[in-house]
Amino acid sequence: MPRQRQLFGWRHAAAGRAVTTRSVVGIGVGLRIELAADLLHADDGLVDFVEVHPENHRDRGGAQATMLERARDRLPVLTHGLTMGFATSEAIPRDELVALRRFLDETNAPFHSDHFCFARGHGRIPHELLPPRFDDATIRVAADAIDRMRDAIGRDVAIENVSYYVPRSRDPLAEVDALVALLERADAKLLLDVNNIVVNAHNHGFDPRAYLARIPYERVVQIHVAGHMIRPDGLRIDTHGSTADNEVRELLGEVLRRTGPVPVLLERDSDIPPFGELAAELRDLRRVYDDAIRDRGSQETNAERFAPSVGFEPDPSEGEPDSPAALADTVVSRMLAPSREPLGAGLVRERWDVYRAMVRGRLFDLAKGAFPRSRGVVDEARFAAAFDRYLDHHGPTTPIFWRVALELGEILLESVEGYERDVVKLDLAVWRVRQAPFPMTTMPTAPFDFDRPIVLNPSVVTFDASYPVDAADDAVARIASPRRIVVVRRRDDSATILGLNPPAAAFLDRIASGRASAKDAALGLVSDRSIAVDAAFLEGLASMLAQWIEVDFVLGVRADEAP
Repeated sequence: MPRQRQLFGWRHAAAGRAVTTRSVVGIGVGLRIELAADLLHADDGLVDFVEVHPENHRDRGGAQATMLERARDRLPVLTHGLTMGFATSEAIPRDELVALRRFLDETNAPFHSDHFCFARGHGRIPHELLPPRFDDATIRVAADAIDRMRDAIGRDVAIENVSYYVPRSRDPLAEVDALVALLERADAKLLLDVNNIVVNAHNHGFDPRAYLARIPYERVVQIHVAGHMIRPDGLRIDTHGSTADNEVRELLGEVLRRTGPVPVLLERDSDIPPFGELAAELRDLRRVYDDAIRDRGSQETNAERFAPSVGFEPDPSEGEPDSPAALADTVVSRMLAPSREPLGAGLVRERWDVYRAMVRGRLFDLAKGAFPRSRGVVDEARFAAAFDRYLDHHGPTTPIFWRVALELGEILLESVEGYERDVVKLDLAVWRVRQAPFPMTTMPTAPFDFDRPIVLNPSVVTFDASYPVDAADDAVARIASPRRIVVVRRRDDSATILGLNPPAAAFLDRIASGRASAKDAALGLVSDRSIAVDAAFLEGLASMLAQWIEVDFVLGVRADEAP
């Protein structure tokens, strides 16, 4: 029996909660920057909703924020978490739950989902979905986590079944039995991933329909489908990087005939095809959806689930810690460490190494994207050593994926000096400017006027460099005076790099407060530096200000102050 949710002044379901949203059904897709422009301009009812990961959008500005704002104006948004796995024994910090609640309220999410996995250990977050032991201890940990999250976010919580590559045959429970027990104990909803069932069935040798026969379909609030890859050794990996195959689509139809209309999401996170190909796959899924809903009732329901427990042949699994906390701490540490002791033996060790490769590969891909200039000047061995040192001793400690690069950057700065250090600083500045949620000014602005205080774009990062890293010719000669590097985010969300000589930097310092006009700053600069006010000076000042206006560094002047 589900536990009653009336203790300590709160109740189950949405009673008394402020969440309001129209019902979301039909076909959707994950909101990705690679396809957002085409998707959000499609006018033929291609999708009924989009799904977003809060960890990829919370505390983020720039193109990602612009994309989400446009999506919210056009389509319902569902949310799906990546780093608060319900089998995680570490308590999720209160500030993370508060931030999550704020994000869900802003997107008007009707419920929130995350995974039956663990995603943290020793205070670190590897950004991977790691399989727990399927036992009573894990179920207790996960149920408590769901309770805390539901209270904190003020809406229903759904659990997703995950794909897993480490054999769990020595666990006391089969995965589906543990999942169903957790749903009942936590009185939670279910996000049913059909592709994950297919992947696990092939990898671990069970009948996917026996699995489906044990699912409580009245709890299903969403379905995921995706494609997967098959390695040469036969292991199937859930990649979200290919078309959902016939087996997945067939099982999707069987599930929909039992659930009725619920939102079905196509997960496509890598190897994203041209939009026309993706649109064709979405239309194919809609045909499966429509056919299944039309035929609903022609298939036996599982109001009485009598199928046997799903099991498979034993594999060696020695070496794994038994408790949820010990398993999480041990696995996360060995995922991140450059060298590690074996976890398990034989096949189990090999399969844990699959996760290790995915963790390190995903994070290194982030590093490559965040530090393109640095990787051109810092030799590969030192860059890799800094990456290993970061993973082994420091992080990741943040659930916000883009902020992982900021943590890594601080370690990388300790490994370099001179020109290389200035290049790393530049990469960090560009990354921060393009990703961070800088607050836009609320000051009323007017067209530029020399006599009114200047309003600067707040989406700016500056630092002093000893080398001209803003130069297009990659000069490495040290310059006589430090150069002020300014990185600014423009209105189109691109980033522009400006290199300022000492007089220009001094001028910037005078107007940065928002209280000085261009005229005041110029006169102060002339006085302090004994500069002759001649045609060359005035022409240079006008040219500099024109450039700053063109690249959106200067947004205008204050409209609330008289000249």
